[in-house]
Amino acid sequence: MEQRIVKKMRLTESVPTDIDEPEDTFIPGYMWIPEVPENGQSQRTGYMVYLQQHLATLLNGGNFVLADIANDNGVLTIEDPTLPFRKNGTANVLLIKGRRMNPLITLAGVCMVIKLKRKVEKAHVPQAVGQLVSCSMKAPLNCYPLSLLTDLNDHWHFSWFSDKHVLTQVTLQYPKNAFRFIEAAVLRRTESAPLPPSFIPGPFKTIKVDDFLPQPDDDRAEEMMERY
Repeated sequence: MEQRIVKKMRLTESVPTDIDEPEDTFIPGYMWIPEVPENGQSQRTGYMVYLQQHLATLLNGGNFVLADIANDNGVLTIEDPTLPFRKNGTANVLLIKGRRMNPLITLAGVCMVIKLKRKVEKAHVPQAVGQLVSCSMKAPLNCYPLSLLTDLNDHWHFSWFSDKHVLTQVTLQYPKNAFRFIEAAVLRRTESAPLPPSFIPGPFKTIKVDDFLPQPDDDRAEEMMERY
């Protein structure tokens, strides 16, 4: 699926190999509850508490919120002529800029879309790319989301559009480094933006799919509107 999206959207993949991530075990990983599904209620409560605890610097300021969307099966579903197929997608958590989540427009203010897996495997990476594409295309104006695929332990796979037709992907190992990167990434367009962690190759920027994809022709757009 990833290669079909990359080919259709004419993307160039950038996967930096010069990341000198420091070894930092100060923040432990999340302890998944045995025999409870990833979307089980007690599991969801557990990982939301974990994320809230380690993103407290962002959340306590009152300008960002975490939203549990594990049961929202349509939040990332999209059909668009620029994609090779209809994209049905789900995620677990959204990191949103704002004092609260918009009850009618789920992706309003979205900064990051997070997919959680008890065990992250290579086969999950295309899902993360599709997640990024859907979120970027559906998000309102002035939202420049990143995608995160993680087991909340030693696999933190970030992806974002860093330039026109450029898909950048970075995988970190340590939770503390990942949370530092999240904070720098979502604050990058604010006056209080910290410098990106030194182990992330710069310069760091994000754009939206809309910034480089051509708009569908009028006939196709009208057909899609009629479906709604």
